Amino acid sequence: MTKPVKTDFYILTLLIVSFLGCKSEPSEIEKYQIISEVLNHSYGHPTDDENGLGWLDLSKDYNALFVIKHTNQIPSDIEIVDQYLKLNNYSEFSIDELKKYREWDINRIIGYDRYQLESEGNKELDSHYIGQIQFSSISFNKGFDRAIIYTSYMCGGECGEGLLFHLSKSNKWEIEKVEVIWVS
Repeated sequence: MTKPVKTDFYILTLLIVSFLGCKSEPSEIEKYQIISEVLNHSYGHPTDDENGLGWLDLSKDYNALFVIKHTNQIPSDIEIVDQYLKLNNYSEFSIDELKKYREWDINRIIGYDRYQLESEGNKELDSHYIGQIQFSSISFNKGFDRAIIYTSYMCGGECGEGLLFHLSKSNKWEIEKVEVIWVS
């Protein structure tokens, strides 16, 4: 009679440990924290020259960054990122996740104050844009403690870059490395 109770106890313990060990998908708040971290990394320096790799017109005062609200990346960007992931054996991340459609709400981006964030529908007439940025969706690994996000940034006809951000989370989301996918 004691054997079944012992077996039930072990099964229950295993289920509890398994349940507590599972990590859930990051919340919307965490996804916007990732966006903020990316913006502060790439567009939060004291001078624009540090951001723009020397191609910005420093005679202008920029006060805004235009954010494309949707994640519809152009097919060539998706293809380049997909090739990069395959070449570097980043099989834990899915190109299908990166290209999922979603709309980002710029009002939910917190902790970024270098430039005024604007998007379609809330443009100001006196804004001088440093450029426009578009974010992909975020692809997480199965443990939800690592993520990648792709950004494309344009600051003119022949000025821009595509970056792939690798992030990890211990206490908060932090950028591990940034890969330049293309630059113009």
